[in-house]
Amino acid sequence: MTPAPRYWTPVLVLCIAFALAAWSADLRGAFDSGVGSLNDEPAHYATSMMVRDFLVSGDWSAPMDYAREWYVHYPKVALGQWPPMLYAVMGTWMLLFGVSGTAAILCMVFLTSCCASALYRWLQPRMGTLAASTGVLIFLALPLVQEFSAALMTEIPLTLFCTLSVLAFGRFLDRGSARDALAFGVFAVAAIMTKGNALALGAVPPFALLFTRRFDLLRSRLFWMPAILVMVLCAPWYGMTAEIQARSWSGGTRPNLEYSLKALPAYISASVSVGGLGLLLAAGFGLLKGCRQGRGYNGAWNACAGFFLSLLILLVVLPSDVDGRHLILAAPLFVGCAVSGVVRACKNFGLAPAWGLALMVTLFSLETLRVVPKDFGGYREPIRALLQDPAYEKAVVLVAGDAIGEGLVIAGGAAVDVPRPRHHILRASKVLITDDWNGRNYQLHFTSLDAIQAQLEAFPVALLVLDSSTNPEQWFEHHSLLEKLVQERGETWELLGSHDVRRAGELFPKALRIYRLKDWEARAPAEIYLQAPREWGHLLDKTKPVPIIQPRSE
Repeated sequence: MTPAPRYWTPVLVLCIAFALAAWSADLRGAFDSGVGSLNDEPAHYATSMMVRDFLVSGDWSAPMDYAREWYVHYPKVALGQWPPMLYAVMGTWMLLFGVSGTAAILCMVFLTSCCASALYRWLQPRMGTLAASTGVLIFLALPLVQEFSAALMTEIPLTLFCTLSVLAFGRFLDRGSARDALAFGVFAVAAIMTKGNALALGAVPPFALLFTRRFDLLRSRLFWMPAILVMVLCAPWYGMTAEIQARSWSGGTRPNLEYSLKALPAYISASVSVGGLGLLLAAGFGLLKGCRQGRGYNGAWNACAGFFLSLLILLVVLPSDVDGRHLILAAPLFVGCAVSGVVRACKNFGLAPAWGLALMVTLFSLETLRVVPKDFGGYREPIRALLQDPAYEKAVVLVAGDAIGEGLVIAGGAAVDVPRPRHHILRASKVLITDDWNGRNYQLHFTSLDAIQAQLEAFPVALLVLDSSTNPEQWFEHHSLLEKLVQERGETWELLGSHDVRRAGELFPKALRIYRLKDWEARAPAEIYLQAPREWGHLLDKTKPVPIIQPRSE
């Protein structure tokens, strides 16, 4: 017996959206490039591998000890800087599909298709199959969605959880059911435990109540249930890690007027560029018409309006950084409002919705649609060859570059270093200097070539990987000293090979150079350890800043 359409249609939509998103990622070179187009991508990749390894380790009694030991081998862990939800999702995915870069990108593609499916399920009963399908296609084609559907970042899972949460609260406004209130709370917890930007969800209920004049809901216990869930499940984590996250904000450690005056016009401008002016006007019209519907039918639209407003306020007030990518959280709801606006406008003028939808797609294609390529490469092959060479079975590797270069070598090395943790793939930014997450408060602890040579020999560092394709803004004094070291100490350091690398489509010939310490086999290995933390989650002794990773004679 053929199943009813309402059962197989969501699965079919999910599969089609997945195929389209995967085809888009492949077309743009994402599977060949792997993880590395953004500074944080290698850190998310490595941390997800750590969680996957912890899950299969069988010993779950001391997670912090496991994380510290893993960090000593692969110092590119971001847990604490970000909440654990992304790593829980990715770690579970890696259990099923492996730790390759392709598997990681496919996870983001799958989550993107889940966003598209949620958009379809919201629009189809209200606007029809054609309008819902058009919304899915436009959503997948948005440049922001193209970029982050093929990047291992928090943006796509955060977008999914925020979308599901807002729509659940909209249903609660319409129906007042415990199921919808619980769904809003659960998805809000998932979003907030993915990234702090999801705290914008906290203002959705008060704004929506203000827009709908549904103040009677304040007397309902169901209305307060999501807030209790968030406080119980999220507040402890943010209480422990608030200082760590605040130190990474580029606009200051607390809200300030200077940042807000810069951020407000920037985000208003970015909201236009997300889908183009035509899409923005259509979304505004659709949102206005939806909010003006009668009670029991306007919940989702008022919840969307509350989320758009609260997200803008959060981004303008919280001085993390000004970046249009943060608007991707609202992308599915934004597209849904735009499709609704076009359909409603066509009905007002007595036109078939198909004509309006065709016009919308045409304007979007002319104004906004473009292919967002992802072209990074040249890092995986050299580090894989080194770690699989029996001659370097117990070698310590040190890499010096920017956040992307160091991260690609470390995360790519960890992916092929089986069983993990095995090799030590260290970062010069953790061995020679101290700084914060954004490279501020830079302090070089070894200022002479003799001092640097002695520090490297103390491990000993057998292989030194230098990346000269480094972003000039992230080129620091220790990079220059290491370059000078290998040039002037040719009797100690031997060049093994030079490799081309690509960044955003730009070729850097022979930018990745690998040097060998000539007598490393004869040197006694040292114990490699972390500076003892004084507080949970802190890797540095703040009273005595020294490099995080140190050698100690055995």
